[in-house]
Amino acid sequence: MLLAQKICIFPSNDQQKVLWGLSEKCRLLYNFSLQNRKLNWIQEQVKPKKERKYITYNEQSATLSLLKQKYPQYKWEYSKVLQQVLKKLNEILFKLYESDLSKE
Repeated sequence: MLLAQKICIFPSNDQQKVLWGLSEKCRLLYNFSLQNRKLNWIQEQVKPKKERKYITYNEQSATLSLLKQKYPQYKWEYSKVLQQVLKKLNEILFKLYESDLSKE
């Protein structure tokens, strides 16, 4: 049973610019979100374990509307695309956290 089919696309120059622009915005969002989580993790390490509060996907996702207000170029991007970037980051960090726990 064939569930997926690969299709080659040949975008025009204008379409390539749009796709590269979207890719760049997703990359920036990913890197800024990762940096935000790293800084939060470093700041929380000095606190006792019970008082630590780490940034979650839901918190970062809730700030997307503020991001769109602050940076108008993000207004044109679908929210689902930006949320998917944050979900992917969350998955990666969760797997990293799990692997660190299994080593202990």
